[in-house]
Amino acid sequence: MHPTTLRPSTSSSELDAAWESDEVSRQEKESSYIGVLPRLEDDAPVHSASRRHLALATAIHELEEECARFTSYDVSARAAQLALRKRVGSLALVRNALETAVDIAAQDRALEGPIAPYLAGVYLWLDGVTEALLTLARQLNAVLPDWSAFRETLGAVSWLYDMTLAEQARIEGSEVYSGTALGEALDGLFVDVVLFKVTLAEPLG
Repeated sequence: MHPTTLRPSTSSSELDAAWESDEVSRQEKESSYIGVLPRLEDDAPVHSASRRHLALATAIHELEEECARFTSYDVSARAAQLALRKRVGSLALVRNALETAVDIAAQDRALEGPIAPYLAGVYLWLDGVTEALLTLARQLNAVLPDWSAFRETLGAVSWLYDMTLAEQARIEGSEVYSGTALGEALDGLFVDVVLFKVTLAEPLG
């Protein structure tokens, strides 16, 4: 399921259900970055959050590899490539924060709790954003960026980010995670997600 196929009116429960049923479409790569897959106990089933995290890590790795191929000497192209790299760096911070939160939640058997709709929204939003960044990176390597299409794609998934803010408010208003390791991890994740959104909104091209 692609993020843009969901309706803006989708409820939290529907969003979580869509997340649970969504299968990883990308091939799992044998590489060191797969260490970002949350660690589960040997007898614990692999939760969909872990599968979604692996898929996101794979997509970000592909994006980083595409950015590593930037070679343009055109001044404007190099400026755009640098701006894109900044966004990829911010995205990687969100990935790391997600790793920590999902890892702790898996150990605490909390992935089915109140944080599930929030994580679902974050992963679905990042799926769409990462795909848009990867497409732009490929276009920049071909020196044929389509800024209009890039902004349109980001706009198409922006409602998913708005939903994460609503779910974030519910979590922050709850005392369930107050003073816990998971609560601290979620607080860090909240900050990184918002900062990434701010970075993403900065002029790029």
